[in-house]
Amino acid sequence: MTAKERHYDRKAKWYDTPYSMTPFSDEQIARWKNPKSVDEFLLPQKNPFISYDLDPKPLDGDKQLPELIEELPGFRLWHLQEPKFRVPKGSLYIAIDSPCSVENPKSIVTLRLCVEMFMETMSRLSYQAEIAGMGYNMYAHQGGITLTLNGFSEKQPQLLRMILDKFATRNFDPERFEIIKAQMLRKLNNASKDRPLSQLFNNMAGLLQPNNPPARVLLEALEQVTVDELPKFVEQFLGKLYVEMFVYGDWTRDAAENVASELKDALE
Repeated sequence: MTAKERHYDRKAKWYDTPYSMTPFSDEQIARWKNPKSVDEFLLPQKNPFISYDLDPKPLDGDKQLPELIEELPGFRLWHLQEPKFRVPKGSLYIAIDSPCSVENPKSIVTLRLCVEMFMETMSRLSYQAEIAGMGYNMYAHQGGITLTLNGFSEKQPQLLRMILDKFATRNFDPERFEIIKAQMLRKLNNASKDRPLSQLFNNMAGLLQPNNPPARVLLEALEQVTVDELPKFVEQFLGKLYVEMFVYGDWTRDAAENVASELKDALE
């Protein structure tokens, strides 16, 4: 064994690390040979995200480019069944735009803060999906948020439902809010210490892209955001949406339309 503030009678051959060796007692050996059962140790529940249907779906046709298969006010659905590699995997790309997300710098940083908090919450819930070969990401873009899912297509609707259900709860922990807000403030504040060239591009982006203000403007806006404002902001964000969705990979047209219907129902 080796630990601080203990006496050792040996040294390792190569690095002179001090250590000692003591034989186990008869009492210890007897106890380990007859271990007690520990009820707290249990096998995990069956992973609901494991895919069992690993055969690719029959091809609907021989299309090489995405096709617009549904267009409604505020919603468009694109689809392409992957015709070449024929593996049971796919991807969902969902862009959710809302005018309230870019009303002012405070709206922009509030949306980013909501996304960061949501992603942290999901990291504790999505472990089973990730070890089953699936992944997801959500990030704020100029105008709204982007949600992507990838991996085995059979269970992607289930993962999407879990994400949408959690997003609909709109619960924001005040303690985690302060931690994440502090992280974002530190990151924005550090932007003023970047190389001059990096600061130049940051300010130039703010001039050329009105929905992407420079770091100093976002820093001032973020300092004003409170946790009590987040639920109302999410409600306003979802109040007026434009959604564009692209379903790609091992997805038939009917399956793409079904998962799109679930998305529309969740966002209504």
